[in-house]
Amino acid sequence: MHFKNFKIDIKYINSLNKAPYKVISLFAFINITFMVILCSTIDFSAAQFFGHNIDLSNNKKSFDPQIAVSGNNVFVVWRDDSTGKGEINFKKSVNNGENFTFTKKLSNNEGMSSDPQIAASGNNVYVAWRDETTGNGDIYF
Repeated sequence: MHFKNFKIDIKYINSLNKAPYKVISLFAFINITFMVILCSTIDFSAAQFFGHNIDLSNNKKSFDPQIAVSGNNVFVVWRDDSTGKGEINFKKSVNNGENFTFTKKLSNNEGMSSDPQIAASGNNVYVAWRDETTGNGDIYF
């Protein structure tokens, strides 16, 4: 596939005493392909070599990935536009990103949900996002 325009957004995050993780959001504007992909390093001293990629979104209209890591837990949120109205989706791993749960939809409103943010502490995870259901750009938590 040949892309005329594309953008790759890479976000890195470290867990204590763990190798860094990165979330890649690939934007390819020729076939409207948007995916959320998680990669984790194989060797901390050679961080440019990453292990297998995991397609977390499983669709081509995913944006704004955010990641939080706490201990062995890896939490990822993103905006899914496959329905045309924008939903905030969530997945978690309890084994350093080896496996992830099924996708959980956090927002389920009539308006567009966007701009997810995530933080984690221990087994607790906190997610906030913007929602346009009322037309006021409310923040949901």
